Amino acid sequence: MAIQQMLLGIPAPSGGNTDIENNGLIAYWNATSENVQNQSSASTINCSVSSNHLYSNTTSMTWEASDGGRVIVPSGGDNFFEWANTLTFNGGTAWTYFWCGLKEVNTNNWWMMATNNDGDNFIGVYNDYLHRLDSNNNIKGDLSLSNISYATNTIHCFYVTMKADGNMTWFHNGSTLGSVTFGDGTNVWANDSAVFKFLNRYSGTSLHSEGRFHFSGFYDRDLSSSEVSSNWSAHQTRLGI
Repeated sequence: MAIQQMLLGIPAPSGGNTDIENNGLIAYWNATSENVQNQSSASTINCSVSSNHLYSNTTSMTWEASDGGRVIVPSGGDNFFEWANTLTFNGGTAWTYFWCGLKEVNTNNWWMMATNNDGDNFIGVYNDYLHRLDSNNNIKGDLSLSNISYATNTIHCFYVTMKADGNMTWFHNGSTLGSVTFGDGTNVWANDSAVFKFLNRYSGTSLHSEGRFHFSGFYDRDLSSSEVSSNWSAHQTRLGI
């Protein structure tokens, strides 16, 4: 158990002996064997910190023991995961999202992580270089990077943090990728919001995240770079790398 959790008396989230930062953690879907329920029908990944569980739209969820536990993300627009209660982050508030999986999707397409079923509201990466938050008002925060390549058949763990002032930072496997200010100077985070309900689904018709899903979650605050690094260390233990 982390020192901060020991001092505060906060239990670590369950699943795979993963001891990540608990302060502000409002959703954590970790595809370890004890969290994936009813693999043959009505499949669920239990949320470790609330009852906001993650459900498969298909009748079954294929679980694999590799890398500490993961589920197959099938191809096709009707195959996606949906959590029970919509998560809304209002403008002017801070939050953090994280996602980890093994990538198999073609990199010249959108690789979606958290989404909503409305054509807006998503967190995703396009063609490796473009890292985007699209908001409730179709305002975007884009971090564009050159000379980045996210290899297929490889585990990738992304964090994106949003500060109350609209400054966003992206991380990959514990390392900082870069920061960007959300919006265009006129349309800013203070006047916007973001709404999320799904993994691997965008606008109800397209799926761009084929591969293996390991874990994902949200915080209701922006994690520091040291906290992201510490979380990644814990995740490496969970993944066996």
